[in-house]
Amino acid sequence: MRSKRIRLAALAAALALVLAGCSLAQPERQENQADRFVGVFLVCTADGVWDALTGNPNLVEYGQEELTAEGLGSFTVPREVLIAQYDPEERTYTFPGLEGWALFTYTREDEDGPYIASCSDMAEGNFATEVTDQGTSETMEGTIYYGPPADAGADWDPYDDFYGIWHAYQVYQAPDGTVYIDGSGNSYSGGGSMGFTREETYTSTVNGETSADTVSVTVNIELAPRIERLVVSQFGADNTLLRSQELPLGVDLEPMACGADAAWALVEAYNQNGTVERTAYTLPDPDGEPIYHSLVILDDQGMGTSTTLEISQARQ
Repeated sequence: MRSKRIRLAALAAALALVLAGCSLAQPERQENQADRFVGVFLVCTADGVWDALTGNPNLVEYGQEELTAEGLGSFTVPREVLIAQYDPEERTYTFPGLEGWALFTYTREDEDGPYIASCSDMAEGNFATEVTDQGTSETMEGTIYYGPPADAGADWDPYDDFYGIWHAYQVYQAPDGTVYIDGSGNSYSGGGSMGFTREETYTSTVNGETSADTVSVTVNIELAPRIERLVVSQFGADNTLLRSQELPLGVDLEPMACGADAAWALVEAYNQNGTVERTAYTLPDPDGEPIYHSLVILDDQGMGTSTTLEISQARQ
């Protein structure tokens, strides 16, 4: 889980995040206003599993919550939450007993004062903070890739053959710094690419001055083909094929140095569905910036990891 930190002279951000979208009907929840929404933790479960937290032995009681259901009135029940564990060396959080993708910010304080930091397991996780006299603007965006599992056939169809359920659990942070999820948030089913964006504004007035703090979150869930073979071919200035090499597939691809006699390279990704994606690159000078070819590697379950292949040119 990657983490980024932003140092602030004064901790002015009050983050609020509510996810919108299609979900199961649930009783309306009356939230504890002292705790703040700070982002999401996305989990994918098998078809029919509508709550990934059920049975997690790390759940703890965390106060009470009042639920209101139409026709049933209001009632109070114990609130169970899953508290995230902070790793001071990695400077990031994990949720024990739960695998997924994080996209949230949090606040901490060290000897230099308070700061805002971010956690992201998503590809292309981007965070931005802007502080003005009118308030603080927090924006975050990330992408998750998925595709056919390893045992899928060439005719795998995400609309007919994908039965996963995406759970966008809302992440909270308490005034004492505790980061947790309590099972609230929307669930999404169905194949294909999808995404959601939510913007929430929190206003406060101090000494007659009103400020507005805004949080905007975008999550993209994108389809990716299953790459079965990755081939890089090198060509001379006269377009003569000099050599071809099939590279071992993996998340950590070894950098590739093309021969000094090569002028350009062709990257070919042969996919499980029979398609081939080809990308041509003019090779840089040996002292120039390498080329970075982006691709997505799927695991056996079909969940993707974004990675890059570094291509450079060897010296004479």
